[in-house]
Parts: sequence; structure tokens; C-alpha cells
Amino acid sequence: MNRRNAIKSMAWATSGVLALSYCSPLPELAYSRVGFNKKDRNLIIYVSLQILSEDPLNFPTRESREEFVFSWINDMFTDEEIKDLEKGLELFKASFDGSFSNLSTEEQNDILRKSLKGDDGAADFVKQIKNISVLHFRTTENYMTQYLNYEFIPGRYFGCINRAQV
Repeated sequence: MNRRNAIKSMAWATSGVLALSYCSPLPELAYSRVGFNKKDRNLIIYVSLQILSEDPLNFPTRESREEFVFSWINDMFTDEEIKDLEKGLELFKASFDGSFSNLSTEEQNDILRKSLKGDDGAADFVKQIKNISVLHFRTTENYMTQYLNYEFIPGRYFGCINRAQV
């Protein structure tokens, strides 16, 4: 084999490997304790975004709402709380027909209001998702610094200053 054919075959092999790796989908995040299927995960995130929408321009976050919600459930909930959340999700899904995302915004808000007013597992499910969504918003840097006047290092030492300024 001459040098030109060897270079051509190496170029084809390299481009084939790059094309195959480029077309492969990104792996989904796996959570060891949360066993929701993809349809349920999408419903949970859709409910979360319906309760409190994201604003990545004014309130950027390090992680998406999906990552935050499922990481919080996986890391902070006990096994019993996760089972209760799964039961509440099933009760919530029984409160409407078809797909939640195909309903109009008014119908979605009505279902959420009715669920919040109840005292069953569906109400607990919606309340927990609401609390996690609000927590995700409240931990954004812009909200903490502009609205809560949070300082990363409070009580700075200013050294020698004029008494009149204090």
C-alpha cells in the first residue's frame, strides 16, 4: 500500500468514528433512588415549569430545573417520601385525561389549583414539586444578591475609616 492510499484510509476511518460519535445521543442523567420513567419525568418537569417558569436570562442557574428537581428528590427525600411522591404522581395523573401538556394553559392551571386545594396524595405531590421549584428559583445568584441583599462574605474588615462615614 502506498502512502496516499494509507492517508485516505486513515482519513475515512477517522471521519467515520467522528460521525458515529457525533450522532450518538447524550446520555440521560441516572438517579439511583428515583425510578420514574421518561414520561413521568417529563410530566413532573412540565408541572414544575407550569407552576414557576424559568428565566435563564435574568436568573441564570448552574443546572436546569430537571437536574435540580430530580437531584433534590434523589438526595434529600427518604425512601418513604419517594414512594409517597410516586403515589401522588399516580393520583395526579388520574385527575385529567390524556396528556397534561396537550391541555390548554387555563385547564392546566385549573387542575393544579384543584390539586393544591385537596388533601390527598395529588395535593402533596403538587406542593412538593412547587416547593422544589421555588427553592430552585430562590437559589439563583441574581435573586439572592439583588432581592435578598445576600453577601457571600458578610462583615468585611474595612480597616481605618473615618468615623463620620459610619
